Amino acid sequence: PVIENKAMNYPNYGRLTPLMRSKARELAQSAGYREGMKDDAFVQEAAEGMAYNLWAMYQMSNDAPKGQRTAMPIVTHGGFIESLLQKALVREHKNGKEFGFGDVNDIGGFFKPAESFRIQVTRTGTKEEVTCTFTDPERQKLFVGDKLSLDWNRIQELAEQYEERLKAKK
Repeated sequence: PVIENKAMNYPNYGRLTPLMRSKARELAQSAGYREGMKDDAFVQEAAEGMAYNLWAMYQMSNDAPKGQRTAMPIVTHGGFIESLLQKALVREHKNGKEFGFGDVNDIGGFFKPAESFRIQVTRTGTKEEVTCTFTDPERQKLFVGDKLSLDWNRIQELAEQYEERLKAKK
């Protein structure tokens, strides 16, 4: 409602085509998310909640039969996946490793509706490899030549912090 209200304040909003109205809402939404990303507590809590779900799915994937591909989607809204990536994304490139990112524009901005981030876990014997890709080709172009993954120790830590925060609220 807040985003819709903000978009409706756009001059001549009612005269815009549905596509242009969508763009106005997207711009208002992006402004709101950008403000949220400036708040460390928002980023921390959003990352914890995403990590909790992701960690649970990661644990369940251990029980998948060998050779089976298992899709475990997490559906979310803007600000959440970006918060998780800011805390746990690992980018390996020719100059070494980078963890997280400084500004959301470093990863191509906020995710659009129906856009996703794919995590693939490949297990061979006792070896495990995790690779990540963005499904938006334009966003993925920012990382050509890089290997993207997640810091699973950080994911687990965030998930545990989420559990502790929930216990404290009871």
